[in-house]
Amino acid sequence: MKRENKIATTITGLAKIEMFICGIVGLYFGGVDTKYGFHLTLALPWWVMGFISGLMLMGFAEIIHLLQNIYDNQKK
Repeated sequence: MKRENKIATTITGLAKIEMFICGIVGLYFGGVDTKYGFHLTLALPWWVMGFISGLMLMGFAEIIHLLQNIYDNQKK
């Protein structure tokens, strides 16, 4: 019986939401100063850190998912 772990699913969803929000915040802070156009140096830290932290959360969710699979296989 294979079942989905709700915690892993929730963490994956939060990681995707975090990455999306960091992308939007990066666009906002990069375009704050309209006199000189878009500032990549202001947006890039938001994008990079959002991507890295989102991937770390997704990795943690995958670890939980794999542990659930091991647990389910041990019960058989």
